[in-house]
Amino acid sequence: MLLATKFHRPLTVGRLTKRPRLDMRLDESLAAGCPLVLVTAPAGFGKSTLVSAWLQRQTTPSAWLSLDSGDNDPGQFLSYLVGALQIINSALGASQASRIQTAGVADSEAVYADVLKILVNEIAAQPAPFILVLDDCHLLKTQPVLWLLNFLVERQPTQLRLMLLSRENLPLPVSRWRVRRQLVEIRQADLQFSLAEAEDFLREGMGIRQLTERDILILEQRTEGWIANVKIGGAAAVNQPQPPSVPR
Repeated sequence: MLLATKFHRPLTVGRLTKRPRLDMRLDESLAAGCPLVLVTAPAGFGKSTLVSAWLQRQTTPSAWLSLDSGDNDPGQFLSYLVGALQIINSALGASQASRIQTAGVADSEAVYADVLKILVNEIAAQPAPFILVLDDCHLLKTQPVLWLLNFLVERQPTQLRLMLLSRENLPLPVSRWRVRRQLVEIRQADLQFSLAEAEDFLREGMGIRQLTERDILILEQRTEGWIANVKIGGAAAVNQPQPPSVPR
């Protein structure tokens, strides 16, 4: 049985700081038909929040899959991949579910490769584009699963707009995809709060009004725009007369 919550898009609770410069890049990638968006940054930079909030404003159908360490088993990875695709169309991968579950140890590699080929063909037959987000891709470590993911990207139908979110650089041929202009990348430097975004986050998002513009500038510089530390520093500032020292 698949765990339903792995298909739930992260909730965006409360007021979010608008990030039009990043939203525009995602909008442009979708309009241009870019097959792959790669969002890479350590924890606390707002990767999932950015993409989840952006998806809420889209009319293109989308599905979300949050990965975990258990998905290093290729059978489980494919089962959840099929589950995510069936959010778009319940017929996608329906004929392959039993093959994934009953593949024998001796022939599993060949079976999984064939299943993925059939999935790619079924995706290619879809009448309209859709977005698939795979979150926490850094948790994928085993070669069989990385091979499956790489195969999906390399043979990606035009109907599929794939978004990979990761805390680390993925052991995939990203350089080759760059050369082919096959992807749009959003990295740590892009996700760092600008001064204006930090001010909006602190004043409007967290309701902290007592900080001066200079206080916010110091906090933004100390945290280097790291959203998690901006939040920590802002919370500490409520009970401190001076901008707090925050972890580097």
